[in-house]
Amino acid sequence: MKKEYEIIDDFLDFQDHQDINSMLTPTIGQPNSFPWYWVDGKTVDKEGGESGDYSNFQFVHILHQTIPEVSKSAHFPIVLPILHKMNDVLALVRVKVNLETNKGVQLESGFHWDYHSTFESEQKKEMPYPTMHVAIFYVNTNNGYTELENGAKIESVANRLLIFPNTMQHRGVSQNDEKRRCVINFNYVKNGLTNGG
Repeated sequence: MKKEYEIIDDFLDFQDHQDINSMLTPTIGQPNSFPWYWVDGKTVDKEGGESGDYSNFQFVHILHQTIPEVSKSAHFPIVLPILHKMNDVLALVRVKVNLETNKGVQLESGFHWDYHSTFESEQKKEMPYPTMHVAIFYVNTNNGYTELENGAKIESVANRLLIFPNTMQHRGVSQNDEKRRCVINFNYVKNGLTNGG
C-alpha cells in the first residue's frame, strides 16, 4: 500500500536551517528585516464568511505565487536550499510563510485543500487540483502540529519536511508553548506526475 504522506527529519544541513530560522524567528538582539503581513482569518466557514473568532488570524509572507499571480518577493532566495533538496519540483504554484503567535490555547483551523476549484451547481462543490502536492517545512519546534484528514498528526519539529498530495485535506493547529509557530508552505507540481500519483 502506498503511503499517503512522507516525513523527512533533519531535511536541511544545520547551517541552512539556522539561516532560515534566524531570518524568520530572530531572538532578542538579532536584527529582523523580514516583513510580515497580518491576515484576518486563517480559514473561512462553510458559507465563505469569517469565523467571528478574534483569535482567528495569522501573519504571512507570500514569497512566490502563480495562481493568482503575485510578484516574487525579494526574500524568495531564503527557500532555495529547501527547493534544491526537494529536487522533484516541476512547477511552483505558491510558496508562503505562515507565522502563528501564541494565543494561550491550541486552536484548530478548518480542514481544507490549499488549492481547489469551485463548481457552481445546486450546491457549491469544491474539488482539489489532483496533480498538485503540498510540502510543509517546519522552521521551529513547538507543540503545534499539522493534522491530515486521515487522522495523522505531524508535530512541528524544526527542520522537518512533510509532503502529501493536495487531494488530502489538512489543517494547522497552533501552539501554546512557544511565542510563535513558523512554517513554510509549498504548493507545487511534481516531476513526472500525470494523475496526482
